Amino acid sequence: MFQVLHDMRADLVVSANTIAEVSHARVNPARLQWALSRVKVEPVTETVAKAAAQLLKGAVCTDTGTRSTPPSRKRLCAPARRSSSRRAGTPALPKRRA
Repeated sequence: MFQVLHDMRADLVVSANTIAEVSHARVNPARLQWALSRVKVEPVTETVAKAAAQLLKGAVCTDTGTRSTPPSRKRLCAPARRSSSRRAGTPALPKRRA
């Protein structure tokens, strides 16, 4: 993705809050620093915070539909798990050939 944006001469801009949001015990600090060195980090202003809040209000979660409350910290910090059940209306992925 970084190369595509570079080739397009486009900047990837993230909010300074993004650093706090993605930082946790399992994040490799060197990899995070590498990624941050390739993006433009903008300070969080009131205008940016309000715009982000509006985007989050309209965000759709894969498990719960439209988000009305923030997910629990336990859910955010738990390791990712694959679910064997599918939501109604979700097409099945094609089976892999051996």
